[in-house]
Amino acid sequence: FVPALDSNGLEVEINVENKTCVITGIGTCTDTDIIIPATHNDLPVLTIADEAFNNCDQLVSLKIENGVQHIGKQAFSQCSRLVSVDMASSIQEIGEGAFENCSELRNINLPDDLTTLPNSIFKNCSKLSDLALPLHLKHIGDHAFNSCYELTPMLPEGLESIGSKAFYNCDICYATLPTTLRTIADSGFESASFVEVTFGPNVESV
Repeated sequence: FVPALDSNGLEVEINVENKTCVITGIGTCTDTDIIIPATHNDLPVLTIADEAFNNCDQLVSLKIENGVQHIGKQAFSQCSRLVSVDMASSIQEIGEGAFENCSELRNINLPDDLTTLPNSIFKNCSKLSDLALPLHLKHIGDHAFNSCYELTPMLPEGLESIGSKAFYNCDICYATLPTTLRTIADSGFESASFVEVTFGPNVESV
């Protein structure tokens, strides 16, 4: 890998053998509205590295250009000023805790082809309210939306499992669980506020 900076100062590592790039950090960039580019020097940017922007206090809005495929573990965790994320439809995988403890995050779009939301992806994102779950989502990980107080998600048909404390302490007024849902792990909805909940016919364990 060869280290470099992109035109906005973001840290980049170039894989000379594969001719691809990884965004690894904030580098010298001073922008509050950050764009993750799809290319660097005509080479594709496929990945945002683990912890690349962890604890980046300057970040307010984030746009990930189409072409980027992977977001690493805790890549944007503890970005205390991050409010909005415009995510590319090309994203195929998001690492655990990618946006954990982003306390000001309010809205984010997720690609419909994502099948898994990993453990703690939005844990403690207490102001997150504008979020549509992917149409092809099958698995929601442990603590995925733990303490997302303002979130009232629509769970899509096709969803098969909900992890431990996935919706812990969430203010969910109404919930219709998909007919495809089979497993809700221990404490999946612990301390969530329900007015009404409807279980699908295929739930095997709660």
